[in-house]
Amino acid sequence: MAFLLLPETNHVTMRSKFYFLVLLCSASAFAGTVTQNHKYKTFGLVWGFLKYHHPEISRGKYDWDAEFIKQFDALEQLNDRESLTAFYKKWIGSYGIINDEKPEIYGDGFFTANEDYRWFETSGFDSELKNILIKLKNGRHKAGDFYIKIPALNQLQDFSNEKGFKAFDFTKKSHRLLDLFSFWNVTQYWNINKFMFDENWMTVLHESIPGFIAAGTKLELERAKARLFTKIQDSHAWYLSETLLAEWPRRFAPITIQNVNDSLVITGTPAKHLLQENGLVLGDVITAINGKPIKQLIDENVGQYYSFSNRNRCRAFSYLLMRGNSESAVYSILHTNGDKEEKIVQYYTTFGDSPQPENMASEIEFPENVAYINLKDATKSSLKNFFETNKNKRGIILDLRNYPTGFAADNLAKYLYPEKKKFVSFLGAYAPGIARKDLKTALRLVNNPFAAGGSNKDYYKGQIVLLVDNHTISMSEFMGMCIQAAPNCITLGEETAGVVANITTYMLPDGESISFTGFQASYPDGKVVYRKGLKIDVPLNQTALHYDPALIYKKAVAIINP
Repeated sequence: MAFLLLPETNHVTMRSKFYFLVLLCSASAFAGTVTQNHKYKTFGLVWGFLKYHHPEISRGKYDWDAEFIKQFDALEQLNDRESLTAFYKKWIGSYGIINDEKPEIYGDGFFTANEDYRWFETSGFDSELKNILIKLKNGRHKAGDFYIKIPALNQLQDFSNEKGFKAFDFTKKSHRLLDLFSFWNVTQYWNINKFMFDENWMTVLHESIPGFIAAGTKLELERAKARLFTKIQDSHAWYLSETLLAEWPRRFAPITIQNVNDSLVITGTPAKHLLQENGLVLGDVITAINGKPIKQLIDENVGQYYSFSNRNRCRAFSYLLMRGNSESAVYSILHTNGDKEEKIVQYYTTFGDSPQPENMASEIEFPENVAYINLKDATKSSLKNFFETNKNKRGIILDLRNYPTGFAADNLAKYLYPEKKKFVSFLGAYAPGIARKDLKTALRLVNNPFAAGGSNKDYYKGQIVLLVDNHTISMSEFMGMCIQAAPNCITLGEETAGVVANITTYMLPDGESISFTGFQASYPDGKVVYRKGLKIDVPLNQTALHYDPALIYKKAVAIINP
């Protein structure tokens, strides 16, 4: 595997890079001739724009994927700006007359930062074609909903009419580019969080086209798609096709690890005898493998398989570095006494018939005035019992470094709030590039999903300590926001995954599906959670060389009993 996660990028630098690319491409286009990259890019832009804006096409009256392939063949014969512009005008005109529409005005109740139609001006189009596109843009509020529905019940983007392109053939360039433009355009117009991407989305398109053109094998296409998906920086965008999965190494180091500041602490082993045979002990720190620092290895071997909202979520997948295709690897080890050593560590396909696991001890005995609950396996009934039993304790520790499934946020809030309280606000999709602020769904008439709790004079009044880390993701982050709204809550831990809110799923023309975060969540004060994670009051500040798996519990107790 050779995969690369691009490092975080300076927004100013990327904007400068984007405008340089625009000027470079536009200069060529205005000169008369067009580059292949420019031709394909403008074609994909027009095709995606028509899909979500044209009054007939957006209603599903045409097989739009098939139209892409059909028109692509004609496009291949064009090499100059004039013929390309004439082609687009004829193509758009073949679907009927475009009427003048008065544009909808999006006031304070709407979010417009994702809106981007600058390509009308930078693509080398003449004034007639630009006016056609502007007419369609102005009438977008009257577009159909075949390819994208916004149900009143939950306001989540619904792409259920995307069924894939049955004739898809990865060996054909036009089909591979169809995959690219299909995902790029759904992101361009319907991804609420696009404005928070590190890279300009138009730059991503420009730089992705060559990779999709050159993808001559199924694996190369899957890698090109994986690289594209990482650009949306969304921990919900989990993508691992069978083709990519088949590339995973099948050998394993006999250790379990914890990434602490991009060093790997050996915290356990599935087979104690193999750990001893390799000369390793619990607490040893791996700083490099085969001469490459751990941070570099994460960048190269993890990032292209997965999209991550932030670096700390990426660290949660450091266990993938413990895989290999070779029989051994050279580990750079930092021992707890400070000594450094190079170790040849064997990789195994099996750990034996009856291996003896061993792990660093992480449990502590909590004081009498402190109660602890791991929310992973909690249920409505166990929560009731917990709060009834511990209502007089000085403090409680709620461990949310997991993904609870046995209860809803409101089941917990009723013990923590003195009254009903709003704890989260959502942005929801409204029109291409436009989101509605402070989303309200039809569900609020039955049970408002953005508020929790109720009148309760017997709510828990002691100190609440909420534990979070990079395994706190999605619904668990939503619950975390709910807990944080309690009067006496302190959040202890590490940066969370940064993807609060529901996911929506989009099927690509090749039949594979990709998910992404359908809303944007923020605290009632407006602080956005996407990519940034939950507010942390007390950072854990764990160190690799002196790693203590019980540190988070000790700090929680110290908060309650200062």
